[in-house]
Amino acid sequence: LEPLKGYRLVRDEVPDGDVVVPFGTMRTARAGSHVTLITWSAMTQVALEAAELAHAQGIDVEVLDLRSLVPLDVDGIAAAVSRTGRAIVLQEAPLTAGFASEVVAAVQEGAFLHLEAPIMRVSGYDLPYPMPLVEDHYVPSVHRVLKAIEQMWYATGEPKYFRHIQKGMDYWIDENGNHKDYELEEYNIDHITPGLGMMTLY
Repeated sequence: LEPLKGYRLVRDEVPDGDVVVPFGTMRTARAGSHVTLITWSAMTQVALEAAELAHAQGIDVEVLDLRSLVPLDVDGIAAAVSRTGRAIVLQEAPLTAGFASEVVAAVQEGAFLHLEAPIMRVSGYDLPYPMPLVEDHYVPSVHRVLKAIEQMWYATGEPKYFRHIQKGMDYWIDENGNHKDYELEEYNIDHITPGLGMMTLY
């Protein structure tokens, strides 16, 4: 069985003549510097759409399309994750015993000293593959991938800043109490804490 939604997921031009794709070599489908999203096959398009939504929030996501699983481009994966320090592996298969676990192992062995957050997986559920009418609830969606990106970045990325505007004071501080100069209109305010004159800034 395979997801029917992948049949017409992408349309593109077919080049004339022979096209040689290096076997065992991944490709960078989208450059990024904050989080590396690793995937293959039909999930590549899902990853790209999630990366674009994350970009609107200021999160720069790199998308790697493995293209081949055996051989696996271990060196390329390690080099990419070493640059961002954060890795999410996306697959259609169930979470347990899926190939994503092998990718996680490759990242752990090749880029451990560069990791700034635990490696995450987004996958199908540990259930038998469902019928086509309900496969959208099983296969990872753009929303689920975006949620994982947000969870990783906001937990380990740039610190939050707060604006204090009480008792005649008006300044920004981070979670450690350090002052920061910011122009309010340059940022999206998440919420205002009642009674404290404090706004959370991502």
